[in-house]
Amino acid sequence: MPLARHLRIMPLWICLRWHEQAATPSQGSLHDVALAMLQYSPQVACFRHDAIVLEVSASLALFGGVRRLCRRVRHSVRALNLPLNLGLAPSASGAWLLAGAPPARHRRTLRIKALERRLDALPLQALPETAAHARWLDGIGCRSLGQLRALPRQGLQQRTHPELLRALDAAYARAPEPLV
Repeated sequence: MPLARHLRIMPLWICLRWHEQAATPSQGSLHDVALAMLQYSPQVACFRHDAIVLEVSASLALFGGVRRLCRRVRHSVRALNLPLNLGLAPSASGAWLLAGAPPARHRRTLRIKALERRLDALPLQALPETAAHARWLDGIGCRSLGQLRALPRQGLQQRTHPELLRALDAAYARAPEPLV
């Protein structure tokens, strides 16, 4: 039996996220970016209110690897003249969080362990689902995603909304993300 049958290709997502300082994108702008990204992957989706994500693991060989693919995607975005940041991660939510994080050199990662390190360092506010619980989390000294992830899971389930744990698991590539 060929070895390739036993290997499972890990998903790899590129996220194109509007700069925080820019105006909220229109549906037309999101649509234009999504159409332009179809040349790189058939799996393209609008994500949250300010981003487009595309699953590119199957496209890497065709476009010459991650660096070349990211370069081509950036070139396509520049041609649209839109203020977008690029993030790359094994989850769409992780790529979205990295695309919104400074500095730019830490916005791409291929491995789960590296994704965990980079997300752990982000402030709690980076994940919008924490907003409803910000006061409680601040009161217990939880200020980063890493500190949030380190809290006892059962306690989080009892004190927060299920959406928070779903979002956290999705960002860390520990749960599937249903995307349309």
